Amino acid sequence: MPPTLAANNMPSPTLCTIIAKNFLPYARCLTDSFLTHHPDGRVFLLLIDEIEGCSAHFLRWWQQHLLKYCVIDLSRNLFVDQRWIDLVPGLFSGVVILRDAGYNAAHWNISYRRLHRIGDQWHANDVPLVFFHFSSLQPENISVISTHQNRYTLSDLPALRPLFEQYHDALFSNGYATACHWRYTYSRFDNGVPVADDMRYIWRDHDGESRWHQPFNTQGDDSFFNWLNAPAYHVTQTQPLITHLALEMCRRRPDWRDAFPAPLNFSRQAFARHFVREMIRQSILDPAFVTPMRESLESFLQTPFAMLRRRFYDLIRSVLRLKTFKVFKTLKVSSDKSHRD
Repeated sequence: MPPTLAANNMPSPTLCTIIAKNFLPYARCLTDSFLTHHPDGRVFLLLIDEIEGCSAHFLRWWQQHLLKYCVIDLSRNLFVDQRWIDLVPGLFSGVVILRDAGYNAAHWNISYRRLHRIGDQWHANDVPLVFFHFSSLQPENISVISTHQNRYTLSDLPALRPLFEQYHDALFSNGYATACHWRYTYSRFDNGVPVADDMRYIWRDHDGESRWHQPFNTQGDDSFFNWLNAPAYHVTQTQPLITHLALEMCRRRPDWRDAFPAPLNFSRQAFARHFVREMIRQSILDPAFVTPMRESLESFLQTPFAMLRRRFYDLIRSVLRLKTFKVFKTLKVSSDKSHRD
């Protein structure tokens, strides 16, 4: 047992972790390492892909806040699930904050935690290293240390290479090569269509917890999936379709709002063109969310109203070009005459 725990007369150490099933190899490595150092310890693993609800007070509290506010919004001091955990010591009894340098060593603190090995035991400063946080490690390329930093590589910190190689080997021996190809359960609707990040924000901002209890369900006209593809406003033959999804994405992007200030009115046709073109070019959305607007736009462009409108604008552009040419010609003649004078 680590000195910090023994000194506080704490019971046998317990490890609790919550993971998605495709991170199971990581959990196995963590469990093996934990039980190696704490043979009398206990490990509790919660697979979130296979649980329908939690009865524990803390998990229930955490879950309720993360449903809508597991986001990165630094202006509101929100950073996914982590900022909520900062509140736990003040809200729940029996919580201990470990300040031992041997816990949670990671790329963001190795500048002031000296990691070194004495025999087979790793140390952080002058205490045993209990666990290292391999945050955002790419097992296929451990040399970068983490995809979230560029301050160090293993070439800069060669003493750490054995530690990273040990973890790399443990991951692959526990099935990483297979599990890394498993699809995250909540990455798609039940019809197989991928869920884009924008859709998660839209669900949250539109009280999705109350309106769509099963957001991945596509059955029924009132499903979240069908609402995203439904017209944001009444559609006539003289107007192209603008879906709820397209309108909400416009509202979330400042550059789109500036370019198309009235996507349901005078900017409607231009916005529909832009949305369809960009979604196809960038492959941000599945075709299931682009096709309805694309087909509506193509149909709209074939209507007499749209054709007449295009001819009208073509005429306006022709007149403007003619006037520009005449002004330019007049200026040129005046310039030539002044040079002769």
